[in-house]
Amino acid sequence: MTGYVEAANGQRTRQPACLEWELSYTVGTPCDSFRLKCPWKNGGDSAAVRWYRFTAMEGNEVVFRGVVDECETSWTDDGGILELSGRGMAAILLDNEAMAETYVKATIEDIVRDHVTPHEIKVAKCAQMPPVDVFYVGSRSSDWAVLYEFCRYYYGILPRFTPQGTLLLTEWEDAAPIVIGDDCPVTQLRCRDRRYGALSEIRVQTSGREYTSRLKDYEFYAEGGRASAVVVKPKTVLNQTLRYEGRFQIAKSHAQRMRQEIEIADVRYIRPGHLVKLKRRNWSRNGVFRVVEVVVGMDGGGKYTRLELAPPDILI
Repeated sequence: MTGYVEAANGQRTRQPACLEWELSYTVGTPCDSFRLKCPWKNGGDSAAVRWYRFTAMEGNEVVFRGVVDECETSWTDDGGILELSGRGMAAILLDNEAMAETYVKATIEDIVRDHVTPHEIKVAKCAQMPPVDVFYVGSRSSDWAVLYEFCRYYYGILPRFTPQGTLLLTEWEDAAPIVIGDDCPVTQLRCRDRRYGALSEIRVQTSGREYTSRLKDYEFYAEGGRASAVVVKPKTVLNQTLRYEGRFQIAKSHAQRMRQEIEIADVRYIRPGHLVKLKRRNWSRNGVFRVVEVVVGMDGGGKYTRLELAPPDILI
């Protein structure tokens, strides 16, 4: 991996060969992130204060594009070290607060125009989304929150970024699963089952405290699940969104119930959202799963890839 930093004036600087580096890809928040450590010569950081973008290249391919959050230089008897860290392009939408307003009829074009385009972020792909009547942008909402609410709660689409820093507003594009078999240099497999946070019952209530719906997850209830929650639907919400549907709330609460973690002794740029098929001998939890987090990097122990997997129908 080769790292480049850019200043707002367009000046681009290639970083020395890294001593350590790590790229983290996620879905939603927290967003993608990066960190790297490389040699530094005294005085070589004079332009560092102006660095605002970071690009990681693997050969001729961009594998990460993001914002520089922090730059640190240090000196010891072993020499100088430069450390850079930052986040993916979603950070710009997370860091900018939207003006409170009401759209009488909001389209995805309106949302992109007002909350994405001003930050010089481009949309790579966008699904068809009909207009939404009376869409509210609450005070203290980030531009990311506005985009997420419009796409996720009305149309079930999770906004996400490509490694090149462009925005995807489409459903998962499921290709053939990536097979991780016995020929893959897996160094560790871990499966975690968790009950905490999973709901057995959800009640949706209007702001006038009249119950509008009540739903129970009978399967989880039969397994001993005894956790419930109440969701209050404001009177200002004229449209029924996924946020206020009991099935959606229960499914989302179960998102952390089962996770598998895999560590591989090389670098594999698998993207969150991709399907992975585990096919390992002596492992009882084989099957098809969706990637929800990928960490690739290199340190003193060599190169590595860490994958976090969840059931393919997970709600995020």
